[in-house]
Amino acid sequence: MESFVSPQQQLQSLLLEKDWEGCLEVLGQIPRKEQRGDLATLSLEVYEGMLRTPEYEEDLRALRGIAATYYTDYISSVSNKKQKILPCPKSESEKKVCQYYEKILQQEHHPKDIYQYGTVLYKNTKDFSNSDTFPIKCSKKNQAFALYDEAVQLLEDDPSKRNTLLYSRACYGLCRCGMESFNFYSSLLDEIHLLFPITLSLYGSHEEHCQKFHRICHCIDVVRKLEKLPRVIEDMAAVVHSKQQQEASWDVYYMMGRLFDCACQFGLCADTEGAYASAVRYYGYACEIDYQRRQEGLSVSGFTHMYTALLTLYIRGRQETEFYRLWETYHPLVHFSGAFRLLSQIRWLILKEDYSEAERVLDTYCRAGKWQRGLSEHKAAVLMDIIRTKLQGSTGAVIGTYSTFQMKQLERITRKSRKGPASHCGTV
Repeated sequence: MESFVSPQQQLQSLLLEKDWEGCLEVLGQIPRKEQRGDLATLSLEVYEGMLRTPEYEEDLRALRGIAATYYTDYISSVSNKKQKILPCPKSESEKKVCQYYEKILQQEHHPKDIYQYGTVLYKNTKDFSNSDTFPIKCSKKNQAFALYDEAVQLLEDDPSKRNTLLYSRACYGLCRCGMESFNFYSSLLDEIHLLFPITLSLYGSHEEHCQKFHRICHCIDVVRKLEKLPRVIEDMAAVVHSKQQQEASWDVYYMMGRLFDCACQFGLCADTEGAYASAVRYYGYACEIDYQRRQEGLSVSGFTHMYTALLTLYIRGRQETEFYRLWETYHPLVHFSGAFRLLSQIRWLILKEDYSEAERVLDTYCRAGKWQRGLSEHKAAVLMDIIRTKLQGSTGAVIGTYSTFQMKQLERITRKSRKGPASHCGTV
């Protein structure tokens, strides 16, 4: 009776013989998700050995195999360090996967390769351990967006690929990546932009941002159609109970709301009032779907970002009545954190120019020293600098560290004022 020979043993034997075709055959029989630990390391030895062999030095099978291994390791490690499949540092996997996808793209532009390369670049810019400078991160995001866009276009050029999972993922990846461009990456600028009538420009070309907006509009609409979700919901119960192939209904509508929210904020389309109304509608759909699913005990993401996004939009639009209507509707079931409750209270007090009360409320929180997610020590310092700048009419008492540009915007608010509505007491 023959003894059992494991795939790993087969690979080791074939590797010693440099039987590359045999190695590829064995690897092809092992599901990618099972190629972990010693087996993943062994597969790299196979691919690297092939690439060192003259007749295989540009072999796409080897290049794709090694790129896919590093890709799986990096993507897994970004989401959960325990899911790493290779012993090397995460930074090395990111460097290697980019290196090998560049080599692949020198020979062939296949949508899956392009999509995965774009995903690595995008994920890397979101990685907290990434020490790249702001301009470098912006450059990587622009490169990732271009790769997603190319993958989408290649898939659209082939009618047989327009209903595939890859097409949906490439479109959604483009949306997530593109939306990152509409961001100040500064808590100070975010709060000034939200609370004062001061126009601030995004980093980069406004024309390019507008082009991105229209491209994202196209791609999120593709995802919506692929998931069979209506643009205007007439039967909410049907949508609440519908099942999606890839992207959940509440995530799609949240993305649509966020897109029009940004369009309104940054003038990415001609009809800013229409964009605001669309943002309210789609954020509202996301909230209602999530809320009804919670009521019925159905699976939900467990997050509250769609609710806080709509509440923040109402702050931006100075719609205090709508803000409290939404809060009172959902708060019994959806628990808003103490940090968001306090943050909203302080923002409304600033809008009403009740800076003394805003300072008192925030100072009480700061003295307690119990920092919460959503109102960190840094965020609290930013808000205090805004409040005291308005109280004193100068930036002489700021405690935060800001760039020259940021300080200029802080100075501008001493000359700007906008009365907020006075219909509510300013607490939540």
